[in-house]
Formats: sequence, structure tokens, C-alpha cells
Amino acid sequence: MKGPSSLSYPARVFSIGCLIALPWASLFIVEHAGFPIGNEMAWLIVALLLLFSLFLLTYLWNTTRAPFNTMANIIKAMRQGDYSRRIHCQGTGDGIGILCEEINLLADALQENRLAQLEEDFRLQSLIDKLDIAALILDQQGHIIMANLALGTLLGRRQEELSGARAVEVGLQRALEAGSESTAWLDLPGKSSRFLIHRTEYRQQGRIQRILLLTDLKTPLREEERSAWKRLIRVMGHELNNSLTPIISLTQSLKGRVQQMDLAGREQSFMEALEVIGSRAQRLNQFMQDYSRLAKLPEPNREKVDLLELLERVARLENCKILSIGEGPECTLFVDPVQVENLLINIIKNARDALGECPGGIRISWRRQSIDAQIWVDDDGPGLADSENLFVPFFSTKPGGSGIGLVLSRQIAEANGGSISLYNRPEGGCRAEIRLPLSVSE
Repeated sequence: MKGPSSLSYPARVFSIGCLIALPWASLFIVEHAGFPIGNEMAWLIVALLLLFSLFLLTYLWNTTRAPFNTMANIIKAMRQGDYSRRIHCQGTGDGIGILCEEINLLADALQENRLAQLEEDFRLQSLIDKLDIAALILDQQGHIIMANLALGTLLGRRQEELSGARAVEVGLQRALEAGSESTAWLDLPGKSSRFLIHRTEYRQQGRIQRILLLTDLKTPLREEERSAWKRLIRVMGHELNNSLTPIISLTQSLKGRVQQMDLAGREQSFMEALEVIGSRAQRLNQFMQDYSRLAKLPEPNREKVDLLELLERVARLENCKILSIGEGPECTLFVDPVQVENLLINIIKNARDALGECPGGIRISWRRQSIDAQIWVDDDGPGLADSENLFVPFFSTKPGGSGIGLVLSRQIAEANGGSISLYNRPEGGCRAEIRLPLSVSE
């Protein structure tokens, strides 16, 4: 015989109803079958039957409500995004059992859809993270659903900080207002440049979402420009070295012969001429060797470096009395320390040359800005006279300058995942602003 828990829902309700009616029916039969019951006994039996019936009615009430409450709780959980709960079906074949099974199947389907959606979101996030250009996905209200690392670098924020933020609040209002496939100058915390803006829309689960792509137009042009300069330097270096090496060698040989020849007092003039030829050839050879460094800069060997220790080491190497290092937060960079030392030395030398005889000094300060360290090298000199060609090879505002220092500095900064810019300060003097990436553990 089946227990109560193994009966179907209608059978359980019917059984409880029969249990309620059976004692009263039995009492009625006894009374009308010629077996009279005394008044006191009758009242006692009726009272007991009422208590028994009340107990069964309460049990019936709970039995009829329990499955519906369970189903309501399961549906509420699914509406709130929890698809892990299931109903334990106690009977099969009846309406309640079928309904429970259908709700369980619905929960299974929704859970599978949720997992598929999470996998799809993960694939999409992995895809946009691989892009070199800044990419983000927005919902209808303008909140950021996804953003890649390149966008975080542009905005000076971590990826997790961007999730859920409003695009207009993080500095992208102008990019949203610009037309699709248009260009606009954007002043962003990580970079100010002209960007190509591409915007498109798609639907997901019936809701409109937007994809925004920002392509820095200056970066590919700069890479192309750098490649062109490297090719030019290699060609020039090859041709000039082929010519200068024999000239220097012949000059040395002629000097030895002139000293052995009797030139009737004209040895001095010959020696001076040969000295000029040799020194100019030597300087031109050194000039091309300096520029060949641009074409041969090795890939950075990046490691964790304490910023303050790096600055203090550079200050000791320069031994510059007018150089002072300010206070700043603890920062651990992820860069090639040797290359960054050369970058800082170049910037400090430029600042010292710009200062000249002017009173004042050179100050280094820094701050953390999300995923970067922002380093400032300020001088009290006259400022920049021409900022357009600062990073153009062969261009220099200093007498006798080769025009290699700033070009090499920018190449080092960008190779290490950073940037460099120079501008005049409102209060006077020049500021070199260097951005370098922090260690991931920061």
C-alpha cells in the first residue's frame, strides 16, 4: 500500500477529505441504526470529532497550499536570476506533478541559457581585450557593460572601475555625440589625440546595445614615420660609414707621411688641413652612430622597479645640484630599468641645458593615476620656443645638438607602454610629463 507521500496530489486531497467525513458518517449510521448514545457521551464524541476534523482541515489546508507556495518561490527565484533551485515532485501523472516537472524543465532551460550567455560574454570580453584600439559596449541608458584594457589606459582607469559607469561621466561625451565613422579630437586623461570614432548597434535579448570603437590616428602615423626614419638612418649610416671609414684611415696614413716628407716649412698647414678632415669625418661618423641607436633600440626587458629608487639612482648618476626630488606615493613600475634611466637622464639633461644661466632649478614629482605613474620634470628655464618639431629626428634647438635625445626618449617610453609630452607651464618654464605603467600587482 502506498504511503501518503507516494500518493498523487488529488489522491492525497481525496484521502484527507474522506478521513474528515468518515467519523461523522459513522456517527450518523450508529444513531440511526438503533444504538442510541447518551447525551453526555454524544457531546463528548462530537467534541472529539470536531477536534479531529479541525486537525485534518488544518492538514488539508497546508497540503493544498504547500506545492503552490513551493512553485511560487521557485518562479520568484527564477525571476530574480537564480536558476539553481528545483521542486521535488512527489507524484507523477497528476496535474500538480506535471506542472512541477515543467517548472523544473523551465529552470533547466533558463540555467543553460544563462551559462550560454556567460560563455558568450566571456568570449566577447576576450575578443575586445585582444584589440589594440579602445572598445566598449554600452546599454540603452549609456552605462558601460564591457570595456577593454586599451580603453582603461586612455581613460586612466582600471577595467573593473569602468563596468557599470556612465560613459559621459568618464569623459566620453564628445565621442558619443560625434557621428559614426567620423574623426574628433579627444582630450582624454591617458592621451590627447585625434581619434576615428566607429559606432554600431545590435540587439541582445530584445535590448539595444551599442559598440563604440576609438582608433588613435596619430599612433599608426607615428609608427609609419618611425619606420621611415629607421630606413633612412640605416641607408645613410651604411653609405656614410662606407665613405667615412676610408677617409679617416687615409687621413691617419697621410699624417704619418707628411711628418716624414720635406715640405719646406709647409708641414703645419698640411697637418692642420688633415686634422680638420679627420675631425670632421670623426664627428660625422659619431653622429651617424648616435642615430643608429634609434634603429637598433632593443625590446625592453621589463621588470618590477620601485619608482623612488629609480629616481634617486638617476639623480646620483647626474650629480646635479639644482635637481630636487619631491615626495609622492609608493609606486612599483613594470618597465626596463636601464632604458627608463636613459630616458630620465635625457630629460634632465635637456632641462639643465634649457635652464642655462637662468636662476632656479629642476624638480621631479609624481603621482599615481589608475594604471599609470605620472612623472613630471619641471624646469625654471625660458620654456619651449618650438614645440611642433620636438620629436622630429635631426631637429634641435640647442647649438650643436643632434636632435636624438627626445626622439629616443619617446621611443623608450612607448616601447615600455608609456608616453611622453613636453609643454610650457603657465607660471613659466617647461614641463616634461612622462607616463609609465604600474606593476599589475599595484
